[in-house]
Amino acid sequence: MLNNYNYTNIKILKGLEVVRKCPGMYIGEVENGNGLHHMVFEIIDNSVDEIIINKCDKIIVTIHNDNSISIQDNGKGIPTNIHKKKKISIAEILMTILHTGSKFNNKKKTGGLNGVGISVVNALSEKLKLKIYRNKKIYKQIYKNGKPKHKLKIIKKTLDKQTYSRLLLSYVC
Repeated sequence: MLNNYNYTNIKILKGLEVVRKCPGMYIGEVENGNGLHHMVFEIIDNSVDEIIINKCDKIIVTIHNDNSISIQDNGKGIPTNIHKKKKISIAEILMTILHTGSKFNNKKKTGGLNGVGISVVNALSEKLKLKIYRNKKIYKQIYKNGKPKHKLKIIKKTLDKQTYSRLLLSYVC
């Protein structure tokens, strides 16, 4: 109990910091493993949304020896262009800023937490590797504890279309 409740007791959390401080608000129970499941399903829900709009017909989920999980689909891929105001890629915006997305006005049922799913997963992942196959190129970006290690970069050309996310899931809060 606070004896001297005043302005020094008030904290303002911004961005993904609130997710890391209060993960249960976003993914549910963190002690029993349900939160980890929720994180994986958030990514899978994005792939299922691609199926619903007929842009995807394959989702691959792999559990790796290092306890990371990768999820990939052959959907249209996350947009990679640079946001005019923020001066960073749309992919990075979706990964790092809460309440960003394209489904807010969508009348169809979608999975996941619109505008928070992938950014919450990123915030709570020790490491997240994002690969996007779009515009005949493969883009890659690595995040540690929710923060980008580098800008989204082109790593090679391709004719494939898919999104690949590999997550080392561990609560870092």
